[in-house]
Amino acid sequence: AVKVKAQNSYRSETRGLCGTFNTQPVDDFTTPQGYVLQNPYEFAATYALEDGSCQGPAKELKARAQQRIANGQYSRNLVVYGNVVADQEANPRPGSNAARSSNKNQNKNQNKNQERSQKYSSGS
Repeated sequence: AVKVKAQNSYRSETRGLCGTFNTQPVDDFTTPQGYVLQNPYEFAATYALEDGSCQGPAKELKARAQQRIANGQYSRNLVVYGNVVADQEANPRPGSNAARSSNKNQNKNQNKNQERSQKYSSGS
């Protein structure tokens, strides 16, 4: 095992076999060409030297990664899906602050929708 330490001044300024050092593990497998891979073996193989000294599965894995990139399976445009709604907001307990807040927002939205429908139905 190898441990690499970097100063904070390098945060979000690195890329390579050790990752991106930006606290977002989802993009740690970024290739030299800037594609974000999901397979760690293919990712490591993209850094393999091509001077003929490379032995083992790296050549095959690198070719497979390049083929997947060419087929559009990997992209430079990373899309990260996350949970932007807290569990309490999504399913609040009755009587909790989150439930009261959720009810207030629902009432506001209902009132706005009613105002809009009245406005459009009256022709204004």
